[in-house]
Amino acid sequence: MSKLFQTRLQAHFSMLFKYWKLVFNDHFVIALFFMFGALAYGYSQALDKIKSPVWWGKPLALVVLLLIVQLGRLATLVEKPDPVFLLPQTKQINRYLNQARNYSLLMAELITIACFAVLSPFLAVGVGMNTTSIILLGISMIGLKLIWMNWSVVALFDRKWQRSAYDFNAKWLDPALLIVIGLYLSAVITVVITIIVGLSSFYLISNTQKSNVLDWRTAVDQEATRMQRIYRFFNMFTDVPSVQGTIHRRRYLDWIIKLLGNQKTTYGYLFSRGLVRGADISGLIARLTIVGMLIVFFIPQGWLNVIVFGLFIYLVSVQLISLYGQFDNSVFVHIYPVTETEKQTEFRLIATKVLVVVTVCLLVGSITQKPDWMMMGIKFVLGVVEVGVLSTVYLKGRIQSKA
Repeated sequence: MSKLFQTRLQAHFSMLFKYWKLVFNDHFVIALFFMFGALAYGYSQALDKIKSPVWWGKPLALVVLLLIVQLGRLATLVEKPDPVFLLPQTKQINRYLNQARNYSLLMAELITIACFAVLSPFLAVGVGMNTTSIILLGISMIGLKLIWMNWSVVALFDRKWQRSAYDFNAKWLDPALLIVIGLYLSAVITVVITIIVGLSSFYLISNTQKSNVLDWRTAVDQEATRMQRIYRFFNMFTDVPSVQGTIHRRRYLDWIIKLLGNQKTTYGYLFSRGLVRGADISGLIARLTIVGMLIVFFIPQGWLNVIVFGLFIYLVSVQLISLYGQFDNSVFVHIYPVTETEKQTEFRLIATKVLVVVTVCLLVGSITQKPDWMMMGIKFVLGVVEVGVLSTVYLKGRIQSKA
């Protein structure tokens, strides 16, 4: 069983690296560099404005810490044929699951430590915690994630823990209570309780595995759901065979279709409907736009804000490129009496309209209580120039290389 898990883990890493190389290409890495730099700068500027602990500091820290506990799922790497082929070794599956738990816990703890480290300055400034209390709370967060993961293993053996009430209490209510104690009473009490509950969770795992057998159906379904989330993330950047896009009829968006493309032309009709009805491209553009609006709103007005503004317009243009080849697998588009030039013209027209809308949304998101109208004007000019360059030069070159 130990060798089986290591084999599957290596295959899992190979799959992840295959898609990571496609996701983190040169353009995306540069974009992430600027985005995280802008977020770090905005975070530091916001902390500088907090001179003393604020009343909303502890409630906000409670919500963020509770969300951090939820990051990282149990990765069993169980496959659909396992209930048939591994059923004779059900009693030996405990060693396999313990390895899966240890791997999942390591990944989750790294995420927890990283997120807590980012939140620590706010705990010191906005909440007013001293260094010792912050360290103790951080230890408690590591312990809470350990308990969270152990309960996930127990739920695979005892169906009682799969009920919504038990699951909510174990993963949300109990961690929330311990975090409240650490923020409002004493971090020492939280550490002590976390250690006691953590040790008890190991005893619970051992006792449950001895008195119950693995619920194969639940294990397979949970792992399939976890992998589907990963595949959907990768599918936002590249085609993933395991994820099939779905088309939704949205009658309330018919007016947008008419505005986007000329419905009397072949590709104006296809591209406008493919963009609005397709969940992948339109959803990603909407998410990028919303995230961009939030970032430019919170980053202080200045040149960094302008750079992030232009960066998000570029990111949207990159995502639009996949729309150009959306219908290439259909045999009918190859027998239409439509030239490649007409197809490129319709695509660039729709892409330009989308980029204009995104630019307007980002400009609206840049409006704060005290807007810098000079910087707003600079961003407006930048948006107009960038949309023009992207649609006439960048997108034209990219789609011609695909033709």
